[in-house]
Amino acid sequence: MLPHIPQMRVFIAEDLGCHMDDVNVKATTTEKLGFTGRGEGIACEAVALLVKAAKMTDFDNLTWLHGKPEGHGLLKASPEDFVVVEDLGFEPDGEGEHILVRILKNGCNTRFVADALAKFLKIHAREVSFAGQKDKHAVTEQWICARVPAMPCPI
Repeated sequence: MLPHIPQMRVFIAEDLGCHMDDVNVKATTTEKLGFTGRGEGIACEAVALLVKAAKMTDFDNLTWLHGKPEGHGLLKASPEDFVVVEDLGFEPDGEGEHILVRILKNGCNTRFVADALAKFLKIHAREVSFAGQKDKHAVTEQWICARVPAMPCPI
């Protein structure tokens, strides 16, 4: 069974119209479920039952267990729906061996950006710091500090 599981996941995902990562197959040969290819065995039966259940369910007319909700909402999923702006709390004075860089990012985590800044500045990643990791799945503006002693301004 084990050698067939990756291909089973691909077939099941195709049949259900979902991503392969959303499919998990757990069966052992001791269960004697069998799988010889597409259209046979437990994978085919499971997909057929799931598709049949989905077709039989009228999701728009399901009843409410405790009555219809009094309010409604909208689930937001786009990074642009979530905006984080970090307030530095003071005005940089332009002096010292640290530079402050204001970063606007979308789809990147803070550590990745800090490491990229260190590489750009040709300094070790430990010389770059920040006040908390901001959400990767949001539009975030934050300050990153880099220690660059005796280095002319690189930017």
